[in-house]
Parts: sequence; structure tokens; C-alpha cells
Amino acid sequence: MTLTAWAEDEGYSLAVKNGSLLIENLEPITLSDARERNNHFILRWRNRTCRLCGTNFDISLGGFGYTCPDCQKMEAPQ
Repeated sequence: MTLTAWAEDEGYSLAVKNGSLLIENLEPITLSDARERNNHFILRWRNRTCRLCGTNFDISLGGFGYTCPDCQKMEAPQ
């Protein structure tokens, strides 16, 4: 199933942000919840919860995977 078809079936809209097609979710999603919903699209959710600190963030504004921008800075090699 394509992302477009899945999102439509689940009642989500999609938007292009910074060149990426993202699921427009109002409630932030955790990595484990994203895996449960559809393992193929875990990196397509726009609003996420950081796996390290629990902060909610918009991936189109920064961060990596399920790590918020602040925690990403701490994890990056200097």
C-alpha cells in the first residue's frame, strides 16, 4: 500500500515540507506508536515525540528520526 492510500484510509492528510512528504498529525507520535500503526511509514510523521527526552517536536523544523533538535546536538560527534 502506498503512503497516499494508507493516509487516506486512516483519515490523515499529507503535506510536502522541506522536500519530504509527511503525514500531518495533530497529536505527536512516539516511535513505538508509529511502528504499531504502520512500520513502513515510521519516518513520515510530522509531529513526533523525542525518544530521549520526551519533548514533542516538528521534524520539518529540525531533528533526526525520533530525536529532537536539542538531543540531536548532544548526540552528534564534536
